[in-house]
Amino acid sequence: MHHLDAAELWERAFHAHICTGNAAADLFANTRAGDDYSAALQAAEKVTASTGDVKRLKAGAHERLATLHLRLGNYSDAL
Repeated sequence: MHHLDAAELWERAFHAHICTGNAAADLFANTRAGDDYSAALQAAEKVTASTGDVKRLKAGAHERLATLHLRLGNYSDAL
């Protein structure tokens, strides 16, 4: 995803970070998943067209990131 971020292809980077975050979460690689979801949310802030799909996935990324914080015991970050 670094190449997508570097190229400022924000919507593609957002989707790629969501996919890798989901894969990491499925493997209980919680720290990695959290990093990917955080990167996705950073990319989402730079997406110019806020389509319904991006809004839905952005909300899902927030929810998944909060769930990961709960798993890791980072309760204040989960809020």
